[in-house]
Amino acid sequence: MANHKSDYAKGVKPMPIAKGSEIVSVRMEVVLPATHAVNDILEFGELPEDHVPVDAVFESDDIDTNVTPAVVLDFGLLNSAKTAVSTDADDGGAAWLSGATIGQSGTMARPTARALWKTKPKAATRRMIGAKIATGAATAAAGSVFATVHYRAAHYSA
Repeated sequence: MANHKSDYAKGVKPMPIAKGSEIVSVRMEVVLPATHAVNDILEFGELPEDHVPVDAVFESDDIDTNVTPAVVLDFGLLNSAKTAVSTDADDGGAAWLSGATIGQSGTMARPTARALWKTKPKAATRRMIGAKIATGAATAAAGSVFATVHYRAAHYSA
């Protein structure tokens, strides 16, 4: 298992923070080598303290070039050990997007389950937005996986 990080997860770029009631959007890219494998973790960036997600779009290059591709990804907040997508109730209770096949042909997807919108704010904790390769590629190829996450400060909610 390897952890692959975006520039936001590495701290090269700072995660934007809402100054008021606005929604902040950030597009993060994790570059995968052709050696990516099942159980690898993708770290996109930390959801800022006291912020909640309002929407997300996940997209991928074709990172499985087999005629019968197999790669599957799960997206959401990572657990504290950064070994899996969190199923903690405060993190939405499940993956934001589970069983995504977007890496099989280079497409995109949005969450359809309620987990993203059930994420609770945490005043003193930053949580990593990430993904796990749940099923490895039949023929792994280098490429990028992207997460565009829209979030807001929680203290401006109704």
